[in-house]
Amino acid sequence: MKKNILLALICFTCLLISAQLVHTQWEECNNGIANNYYITFIKFRGDSIFAGTWGNGVYISTDNGESWIARNSGLNHLYIYCLEISDNNLFVGTKNGGIYYSSDLGSNWIQVNNGLTNLNVRSLCYHDETLYVATEDGFFISKDLGNKWDRKDSGISNKCIYTVAMSSNKIFVGTTIGIYMSSDNGESWTKTTSGLIETTPIVTLALRNNTIFAGVYGGIFRSTNDGINWELKNDGLSELSVNNLAVFGKNIFAATWNGICLSKNNGDMWYDIGLRYNLISSIFLDSNKIFIGTQNRGVYRSKLSNFNLTYVEESIKLVNSFQIFPNPTSNTLNIQFENEILTDLSLIKIYSGLGNEIEILNPVANGNNIQLDVSSLPQGIYYACVYSGGKVERSRFVKLIDN
Repeated sequence: MKKNILLALICFTCLLISAQLVHTQWEECNNGIANNYYITFIKFRGDSIFAGTWGNGVYISTDNGESWIARNSGLNHLYIYCLEISDNNLFVGTKNGGIYYSSDLGSNWIQVNNGLTNLNVRSLCYHDETLYVATEDGFFISKDLGNKWDRKDSGISNKCIYTVAMSSNKIFVGTTIGIYMSSDNGESWTKTTSGLIETTPIVTLALRNNTIFAGVYGGIFRSTNDGINWELKNDGLSELSVNNLAVFGKNIFAATWNGICLSKNNGDMWYDIGLRYNLISSIFLDSNKIFIGTQNRGVYRSKLSNFNLTYVEESIKLVNSFQIFPNPTSNTLNIQFENEILTDLSLIKIYSGLGNEIEILNPVANGNNIQLDVSSLPQGIYYACVYSGGKVERSRFVKLIDN
């Protein structure tokens, strides 16, 4: 009996030490944020971090989260559902106030609701110079920074939409009764629910190439064929109520009602990485950092290296036996090799700054030059990688918006 009690005490102590070690990987960073500390959304632009809150508007940090300043001039609705950034343009979706727009990184805000028939904006997504908006009664798009909104939800039977996500040529929305997909920019929609529990609201979506993850209050579903079929992927997931998902290569972070979980094998297995007993509302990854928003303790931060994850710029060996031009580019990227002609175009990969592989559209080979169409890529930093001779050769390029 004494041995069993001693063994139980040792196991309990080990569990406490393990939990403490995991928790110490996270650092609280709330200096300047008002006391309710309810963070709904976090986004980066360069060295600036923006945080949306539930009741206190928008905050900005320019020192890696060490301090925060409120940016609410003109923002009359302070309950923020979502936030999106394009260049210096910021958009926030609010409760009962629709969409607010700032052209100066949040210093001043104006409402942009012309054509928007529902003012509870749950999700925003900017892609290819178009802003996509999910509301509690309909789906809308704008091609002029929100000056005019067009309704695009014909075929969606339940108009209460919680989340929107984009691939290179498809839109996915999560509603209270399932997921819909459009391949014609919202003109028509197809329901994709095979394997899903249709009575479960879709809270969040995350995409990686043709793989889609859906977070619900019942776990995480995965589709590997563009949403045609779904399977539940909850092995190791300690909390089944999922608020947000973020993709880093084959690694998936899940924000839950009881801490944050990580899968390193595309969702097949999950494990806890800390912040237990915290209701996690949002995740954002940038370079080698991860920032977490909670509903009860504000903002936390950590390094991806704490979880043995490496940023793509650190993990790819530099050889640089090819050159790319023009750089920056708006529409076309040329990859020119010095001493070889590459015949297998599958050896060329394009990655985003966070390591997510991007689908290559219409590669054209001409001798030692390969031309890629990058016009559909959002503005940002990307990496062109060539796999050859057991090596990975990499060069960075900047995608600009064509004016």
